[in-house]
Amino acid sequence: VRLTIPHLFFYSYFTPLRVEKMPEVENADLIILHQIDRFVNVPTFFKRCKDKQIRWRCPDFRPICGEPYPSDTWPKWLWQGHQFPDKFKWIFTTHQAREIIQTKFPEFLKEKSAVIPNIVTGENSDIASAREYLVFCSVDIHDERKGLELLLRIWQDFVDLPPLIVIGSGDMEPTPNVTQLGFLNSEEMQKVHQRSMGLITPAKR
Repeated sequence: VRLTIPHLFFYSYFTPLRVEKMPEVENADLIILHQIDRFVNVPTFFKRCKDKQIRWRCPDFRPICGEPYPSDTWPKWLWQGHQFPDKFKWIFTTHQAREIIQTKFPEFLKEKSAVIPNIVTGENSDIASAREYLVFCSVDIHDERKGLELLLRIWQDFVDLPPLIVIGSGDMEPTPNVTQLGFLNSEEMQKVHQRSMGLITPAKR
């Protein structure tokens, strides 16, 4: 069971909410944290979830200064690895981000972190000018929650939209300006995304 706790706003890690008591949290084997301000009460959450696999993603870079979250505005004790469960890790998208944090916070334990790159890197800037289509991606394109049916209606009604590439398993009726590629492996998906204008996700929930 994997549970993802999403980004919220503000900078507070103390709240009367006790999400750690929710059945979804109690039953999860892997918990992925994003920006959890005023949503997760950090001290009680980590104490109750000490036996679970926890990954706290820090993918964002602050405007202007370019430094990754977490920043020096966070309480310092958050960076002391021994405060966290044994199965806890910070997850960065670049080695540069992890090195910045290591420099700013000497108490940060590098073994408590890992780097998982984004599927599309910035290494292929030479193809930026070739970006000319949008991408819809779903394991099962017929999953109603993903909203492909809505996209296809829009593409039928508006002929001046850029081409749409559909990635995922399942058959679909031919639609003008829409191309289905079916299931792709990670390397194939990366190539498609690198040449796209963006990923469009009209999920219903």
